[in-house]
Amino acid sequence: MKDKRQSGVWVRAAVLIFWLAVWQGAAYLIHNKILLAGPVDVLLRLFEELGKRSFYLSVAGTLCRILAGFFSGLLAGLVFGSLAYRFRMVKLFLEPVVAAMKAIPVAAFVVLVLIWAGSENLAVPIAFLVVFPYIYINTWTGLSQTPKDMLEMAESFSMRRMNRILHIYRPALMPYLLSAVRVTIGMAFKSGIAAEVIGIPDFSIGEKMYLSKIYLDTEGVLAWTVVVLLLSFLCEKGILTLLERLGSARICVLCGSREKQPERESAFAFAPMEKIYESGTHIKTPELTLSKSDKVGIMGESGCGKTTWFRLLLLQNQVKAASVFQEDRLCSSYSAVDNVKMVCLKENEEQIRKALEELLPEEALDRPVGQLSGGMKRRVAVVRACLAGGNLLLMDEPFTGLDEENREKTAAFILAHQDGRSLLFTTHQENDIALFDAKCVQFAKKN
Repeated sequence: MKDKRQSGVWVRAAVLIFWLAVWQGAAYLIHNKILLAGPVDVLLRLFEELGKRSFYLSVAGTLCRILAGFFSGLLAGLVFGSLAYRFRMVKLFLEPVVAAMKAIPVAAFVVLVLIWAGSENLAVPIAFLVVFPYIYINTWTGLSQTPKDMLEMAESFSMRRMNRILHIYRPALMPYLLSAVRVTIGMAFKSGIAAEVIGIPDFSIGEKMYLSKIYLDTEGVLAWTVVVLLLSFLCEKGILTLLERLGSARICVLCGSREKQPERESAFAFAPMEKIYESGTHIKTPELTLSKSDKVGIMGESGCGKTTWFRLLLLQNQVKAASVFQEDRLCSSYSAVDNVKMVCLKENEEQIRKALEELLPEEALDRPVGQLSGGMKRRVAVVRACLAGGNLLLMDEPFTGLDEENREKTAAFILAHQDGRSLLFTTHQENDIALFDAKCVQFAKKN
């Protein structure tokens, strides 16, 4: 891998040298510095500018204006993109504004802002207007792509809002945000410099380029263009590196759900429910009453609607259920300890580790769960449900991916942590009913 990277660097360097040679050759053939100055002349002019105090004042002034516009557009895009995702009316009201900002030429914005606000800080609003719509759209898109199953899991466990933002929404948003930043940082510099050339504020690169144009100083124009390219490149790399680190940083997981657990009910009554699919398959769930500490297994063949019923129970009943879903629904970049910690109300990390060690090897506890086997992930999901509190343990195929030995250990763990709650689980194997010594309810689909 390292050899490939080094090879790529040398290839890029060779390509750059080739085009510099083409540029130098074209300048030699034209032999007119007003029409085209060669890279050697431009480099010499750049070194000349580096010795002047005005060079650093101009670079600092331009950087402050463009970055002020960029970061204000970035912040506003994140805020309003998030609001648009959360509230549909915000999205409806902003749609025509964002569409206009994308469609109207930058030159038109420059003229309007020049009339309204003057030329001194023209680059700030222009950079903002270029950056905002792309950040806004990508923020809304990224949040909209948040896995629905993870949001359902968070709602089931009443996960704290901050945990949802940091550990569910953040991973979904970051790829879209990074993509938007890659596009907009260059656009901010191009539009900002163009605004400065028109507005000619003091201590700006735009002013220097304008004066070079007035005096037919092609070397100066190209030297300042090189400066702009370097500044844009360095800012892009710096901002992207910062965002990538923020996106991948291990941020402390807050312990607990967003609210105190209510008093545990002594009994639950589930009314019959029906669902008819477009294919004509008709699912009718049985009426079911659970007393305190009851253990009931819903048994049926694959495809009969057990998981559908499971989801209907979560959505339609006011029950605080600690759930094991058909999928594990774990935050893959976080450890087993952190996945359990983010939904627990009172257990400290030592208690969580002790519980996990009953089902997992110690070395697996701090590894990202994405690196664990399917059976290990399943056991993490079981521990999470058992320690999360709630009125009811609701488990959909809790032994998926487990061998016989681990099925028995996991069943014993669940029973040891049932803590007086009712246990309702789905399965298609009679052995699972026996493991829990549970009452069996048959479930069948109707066509």
